[in-house]
Amino acid sequence: LLKGETGFDATIEPNEQKIITYFIKPLRAVELSLPPAVLTYTTIFGEESTLESNQAYVYVREPEFDVKGVFVVNQTHALVNEPVEVRWLAQNDGLDSLYGLNTEFMIVPATSTQLPRIAIGVLPPSKNESKNFSITFSKAGTYTLGCTIYQETNPQLRANCQGTTITITEDTRLITLLLSLLLVIIGIGVYAYIYYSKPSLHTETKAKKRFQA
Repeated sequence: LLKGETGFDATIEPNEQKIITYFIKPLRAVELSLPPAVLTYTTIFGEESTLESNQAYVYVREPEFDVKGVFVVNQTHALVNEPVEVRWLAQNDGLDSLYGLNTEFMIVPATSTQLPRIAIGVLPPSKNESKNFSITFSKAGTYTLGCTIYQETNPQLRANCQGTTITITEDTRLITLLLSLLLVIIGIGVYAYIYYSKPSLHTETKAKKRFQA
């Protein structure tokens, strides 16, 4: 029982009617036989009487489970530990409303990246549900992000999302900077070595002896 009333206790005046409305949600495909409504009343003469309504039959079928999940990732290349913004969208292309949907995300190969869990209470036909989240990767590599959408009350009704690939590379900017500094230091050292290791040029003038005959 989702909501509504299944009974009442009141006085009904002549030509007055009382309508009882309630809502139920079957959890699986089944043929239901609803018990008749029983009306117990007391006449103006103090006599108690009972009436029963007709019996209702309801055939519950499986919903048309035509739901698709899509990832929208503008940044398919990122650095290690750099946040990657992801927009996920679920679209109901069927003719029936879908209730109690759950979504499980996965990454291949498996990592320690934390992924959200998304629950959708109801997804009407031709409607979509979206969710934005960010993920980070602690190691370089090529990863595939995917998901599975299933109905909580009937996990056999499930669909796989269209996966997307994200390539993660190491941040080489710091290494490049350190190598540049190292080359500069080596250059300065070589220059200093050449400059200070040049031989000193001194001109020595020796006195010439004169001989007279």
